[in-house]
Amino acid sequence: MTLTEIVWTIIIVLAVLLALLIGITIWRAVYREKRREAVDAYIEDHFDAWFDHLYYGAPAPEYDRSKRHQRMAIERIFSSFLHNGHSEEIKKRISEYAQENFSADYRRELKSPLWAHRVNALTRLSDFGVSGFTDFHDDRRIARMTRFEFFRYLIYLSHFDMNAFRTKFLAKKDLTEYDYKKIFTRLDDDRIYNIQSLYAVMPDAGKYAYIDRLSRTGNLHAGRWLESLLEDDNAEIRIRTLKAVQTRGIIEDPARYMKCFTSNVWTERMLVCRIAPYIGDGSIEGLRKCAADPHPLVRSAALGSLKYFQPAVMNQGVAE
Repeated sequence: MTLTEIVWTIIIVLAVLLALLIGITIWRAVYREKRREAVDAYIEDHFDAWFDHLYYGAPAPEYDRSKRHQRMAIERIFSSFLHNGHSEEIKKRISEYAQENFSADYRRELKSPLWAHRVNALTRLSDFGVSGFTDFHDDRRIARMTRFEFFRYLIYLSHFDMNAFRTKFLAKKDLTEYDYKKIFTRLDDDRIYNIQSLYAVMPDAGKYAYIDRLSRTGNLHAGRWLESLLEDDNAEIRIRTLKAVQTRGIIEDPARYMKCFTSNVWTERMLVCRIAPYIGDGSIEGLRKCAADPHPLVRSAALGSLKYFQPAVMNQGVAE
C-alpha cells in the first residue's frame, strides 16, 4: 500500500468515526428531548392525582416500572412538594411510596460506574427519606468516593443512623466549610449538640461550620461550651466564636471576654467591642481603651458600644 493510499484510508476512517460521533450526538439529543416531553406530559396528566394522593391519601396513580420517564416525573413531583411547603403526612407518603417503588432502582444506581447516577441516588434517598441503605457502602466503596459523593452519603447517614454518621464522619475526606455547613444544617439542634464530642477531631473547616451551626441552636448549654473556645490558641477559632456569640446575643461568663479587648488580633478587639452591650458594665473599661485603638474599625465599634453605656460612662467620668 502506497503512502497516498494509507493517507486516504486514514481520512476515510476518521470521516466515518466523525460521522458516527455526530450521529450519536444527534440521537442522544433527540432521545433526551423526547424523554423530557414524556416527563412533562406525565406531570401534566397526573399532577392532580398525585396531589390527591399526597394531600388526602387517595390511591396513587399506576406506575409502570419499565418506563423510566415515569419515575423521573414522579421524582420531580415529589421534589416540588418537598421544596414548596409540605406536612409531615406528605413526607410520610412520599417516603413510603419511594421505599416501595424506587428502592431497587436506587440500589442498582448506587453500584453504577457513573458518578452522576450514584450521586443522584444518594440525593433522592435523603430527600425522599428512603431507609435501608446505611450499610450499603463498605470501607472500600467509601475510600473511592469523591468529596461530593461522600458529602451526600454523610447527609443520608444523618437521617437514619447517627452512630454510623459519627464513625464515617471521622473518615479523612477533603470537605469544604460549605460542605460541613450543609451537613450540619440537616441535623436538628439536639443532634448538633450531641456530636460535640467529634469537635476535637474535626478539621478546621468542620470546626468553623460547627461553631456557626451551634450558635443557632436553642440549647442552653451551648453558650458555655462556645465561651470555652475563647481560650483556643487558634485566632480564627476565637474570631468564629465571637461571631457565634454575637449571633446568640447571650453571655454566660463575662470574665472570659475581658482579655479579648487587649488581643493582638484586631478582629477580636473589634468583635468584642460589638458584643460589649451583652457583656455589661464590666466591658466599659475595655471599650474606653479600644476607643483609642490604632485600627479604625476597632475604634468605630468601641465608640458605637460606648453610646449604649453613655450614662454609666458619664458617671465614671464624674467619679474620676
